[in-house]
Amino acid sequence: MGADYGRLARDAGLALFFASALFFTTAIPLGLRSYGTLGQALFLLGFIANMLALGYIAVKMPRKFSAAVVALYLLFFGLSVLSKYVPSAILHFMLLTFPLVWLLYISRVRPREIAKELRLHKKHLVLFIALGAAVTILVVYPVSIIEGLLLRLVGVQDVGKVGDVMREAPIWLTFFSFLVAPFSEEIFFRAFIYLRLRKFGEKFVPKKAAMAIAILVSTVLFSAAHYSYGSVVEIVGAFTVGLIFCGLFILTDSLASVIAAHALFNFISVCVIYLANYLGQGAPVGLLH
Repeated sequence: MGADYGRLARDAGLALFFASALFFTTAIPLGLRSYGTLGQALFLLGFIANMLALGYIAVKMPRKFSAAVVALYLLFFGLSVLSKYVPSAILHFMLLTFPLVWLLYISRVRPREIAKELRLHKKHLVLFIALGAAVTILVVYPVSIIEGLLLRLVGVQDVGKVGDVMREAPIWLTFFSFLVAPFSEEIFFRAFIYLRLRKFGEKFVPKKAAMAIAILVSTVLFSAAHYSYGSVVEIVGAFTVGLIFCGLFILTDSLASVIAAHALFNFISVCVIYLANYLGQGAPVGLLH
């Protein structure tokens, strides 16, 4: 029974990834059509690539799996018409499932070993969740507040843009920010990017150097992923928080600790933003990552 559930979860993750990837390889070329001949050519290439991918899935994959991919693909397009925020959610689904595809098809990791590769284990689960929560309250938030105040002193005061985005966003995106985003971002940036880079770097440089490079690169990518808020404070804050999360991940060797820390941080940030809005105050220096 456990194996059946594991196979079902794996297939659901693969279907979600393929549908998400197909959505973006369609949506992005569609947006390029207005850029003259080059845009039209890119759109045509994207369309051909999508048709080939759908054909491959239909031929190589089981019928039910193919039907699920197509259904999700069409659902994503329908939802994206209803809300401009849907592509952001779909991107998180792709971040969440990309490591699964990589480990299965590129690294050739056995399905039963994937959770171990991503540091998704039950060892000391409650302890690590509690530790993650403690780190957020005792370290991450104080550091974020101090950093925000220092940035204000040097004239960087655009943290309000984060609050503006959250106030304009639909309520489902608010819940998404602390119920789903911490899982997708920590799995992708910490359990996948950081660990892959460290393992690759150890082939060429000493272990400590490889670790330092992996921490820096994965954290820079995590920070860059927050550019859509249009806030310098948010990008700088994401870098600092990313370093702390990476340190916690290395200390515990557990994804549970950083997911808990990230989820609590985003939850508190959302509450603070809405409370400030209710009181008619400006956005606080706390950040949302």
